[in-house]
Amino acid sequence: MQPRNSKHCRVCSPGVRPLAPGFKLFTSPFDFPVDEAPAPLQMELVELQCNDELKAKYRTASPLSSFCDRVLPSNKFPNYIEHVKRIVAMFGSTYCCEQLFSKMKYTKSRIRSQLSDRHLNDILLLSTSSIDPDIESLLHGKQHQPSH
Repeated sequence: MQPRNSKHCRVCSPGVRPLAPGFKLFTSPFDFPVDEAPAPLQMELVELQCNDELKAKYRTASPLSSFCDRVLPSNKFPNYIEHVKRIVAMFGSTYCCEQLFSKMKYTKSRIRSQLSDRHLNDILLLSTSSIDPDIESLLHGKQHQPSH
């Protein structure tokens, strides 16, 4: 395992480092320095940090549930809510990509010699689809053993 200060560390990679302030703003908006926030968010952040009721609700709820309209009204903090949506969307799309690559790796290692690009595409499409086939209706009209 590489040390954290290594140039090749995944967590500290150059692609992630610029996003660190945005993550901090997402995880601890009440402790984030207002002058370090992006300009469109500064007024909303001041209003958010001065609201003791929202601060108490935030401390007792999970970070993601705090952004529901029940706790943090989107009509009062539209720019901050958009920031949160961008941060949350990053992790959802990363998970989907990682899941797809895992399925592709498994599929290619299992039947690698017989797999064309078209077949791999079809297999990945089927394995990532959320549609359940209705096997009974597909088999209903089929003749299972051809006659001579």
